[in-house]
Amino acid sequence: MQSSLEITKDENEQHLDLTKLEGKQAELVGTLWSLNGVWWFEYADKKVYLTSKSGRSESYEVNWHGCKVRVKGQIKQQMRASLDQISLKTARDLEMYSVIVNAQVSLESEVDENDEGNRFRALYEQTPKMKDGVFQLLAEPSFRRNIVGGETTARGFVERNWPHIVHTLSNANGASKDTIFLRMNDPKIDSTLRQIYASILAMAGDKRGSEYLKSVVKLGTKNKPEPDTIYLLGEIGSWKLENQKQIEGDDWLEELSIHCLKVAPGEAFFYSSIPEMLCNKKSKLGIDLMIQLILDGKPKAKEVEDDDDLPSDSEKGDGRVDMSGLSRMLGLKDFEPTSMSYEDYASILLPEILYAEPDLVTTDILLKLLEKFPKADSNRRMLFKVMLIRDDPSVIKYFLKDLEEDFWLTDLDEYSGPKIIAAIKEEVTRLKAGTLRKELEMMLLRRSDHAAATFAKMLDNPQTPIENLNELSWSLLEIEGGKSHADAIARVIRQRLLAKPQDEPDAMTVSRMIERVGESSEPRAVDEMIQLLGADFSKLADEWVSVDEFRNHIAGQLAEMTGQSFGVDQDAWNKWFAKKQSE
Repeated sequence: MQSSLEITKDENEQHLDLTKLEGKQAELVGTLWSLNGVWWFEYADKKVYLTSKSGRSESYEVNWHGCKVRVKGQIKQQMRASLDQISLKTARDLEMYSVIVNAQVSLESEVDENDEGNRFRALYEQTPKMKDGVFQLLAEPSFRRNIVGGETTARGFVERNWPHIVHTLSNANGASKDTIFLRMNDPKIDSTLRQIYASILAMAGDKRGSEYLKSVVKLGTKNKPEPDTIYLLGEIGSWKLENQKQIEGDDWLEELSIHCLKVAPGEAFFYSSIPEMLCNKKSKLGIDLMIQLILDGKPKAKEVEDDDDLPSDSEKGDGRVDMSGLSRMLGLKDFEPTSMSYEDYASILLPEILYAEPDLVTTDILLKLLEKFPKADSNRRMLFKVMLIRDDPSVIKYFLKDLEEDFWLTDLDEYSGPKIIAAIKEEVTRLKAGTLRKELEMMLLRRSDHAAATFAKMLDNPQTPIENLNELSWSLLEIEGGKSHADAIARVIRQRLLAKPQDEPDAMTVSRMIERVGESSEPRAVDEMIQLLGADFSKLADEWVSVDEFRNHIAGQLAEMTGQSFGVDQDAWNKWFAKKQSE
């Protein structure tokens, strides 16, 4: 029976020499790292491969990157692709690594998604103090490493005091609400903090807070609320705690937010999440207003010259937001709907309203919006994507010209439903021969029955143009069941691409095709890869990938496919494969 070894959590203890533990079971503590999707285990400053039962390299949750873990498994020494050459070389060199086979990995400590940010958490001199059962919030902004232009004083204060805001909401009762009410009306307290107290009171279900915010917004007037107020209205809806019951009668929040969107649309979407909040609330009035802002926009806003002497639109000082700088940043005359173009509004509003319920944003509305964007820009593409998701077959008629752009075809392939596929089948026969028709035919082929077998036959067909082979290999691996036909990619490399020198595909492209074969563990693919190991790459090698690098690359992929390691020794691979097949 094999012995079990264990490294304790004591970082000062001498680490084990894994090179001397071939075939032994071990339990080790180290760190998981990843780069470009390739994962490894770092133990005593050495990089170690972790594999599944089949021998393929394992991958883990993205937020496990940099986490301390405990690994159990059998230690082996194998030739594997260099972990130091990730992103540097497609055909990575072979190096001897310690490999933990059939690795069982568990976290040594619970993953906190905020850990990375907390490593750079600001340290503050002041700490909010508890008084009369409620923390006294500080008129102090959070420390921000990156300023992007949409920050308000209220945002800084909320971020700085957030843990104490959560505590106040979680423990709200009659007495604490009265305390918050008194602070909300205390003229000695910073005006922005008073609005934050009002927001807490409102979210705690106390009408005194919402009435205060109504008085600040001044419903029924054309006065623009301050950016602080606008920010809070867009934010406080998300302050409801998970364990808190839904607050009844919060229509006031929708009413105030819609008012801000009417009188100060630019500020509403630049300083706050009001558009997102209204869409989440399924506010028909709010969504209709945002749609109208886009439809009523002018073709192009007049740009403002970069003049440092422009007056500020805000009378607040002491670090408050300077609207003139914001106006210059956006290149706009001001924030009125009459001066902003529909492109200006659409860049912020479209992503929110387009994914609202279809009964709130109907197809008729989508077509009206479509008229505003006759050119194939990002806004038009968003409309295209939504119609695809809704499986609206009319999308083909309206966007046929746009589909000549490759990236539009990517969306079409990803999101098309049965009705759209039927529309494509009908339309493709009317198209003239060309790139678009070819792409649509290939898309239909990918969705057909036995698509993987069909693509494999195309790769094996000597009449298939050489320039199409790389794209076919990509398509094959993306199709369901494509990996079971990966042998066709290795075969076409050996039988066609190495037969005579050519410009396309080049050595780097062929190297990537080899990597695609390595995604399969099918015996036919393994056999073809072993045969490819002995092929003559001298006609294809160039300054980027040499003959030796091709062979090393194939050997590395074979290790991934099989969990075995015989380097570039083709005879050893053949003997192993023959024995494996006879078992």
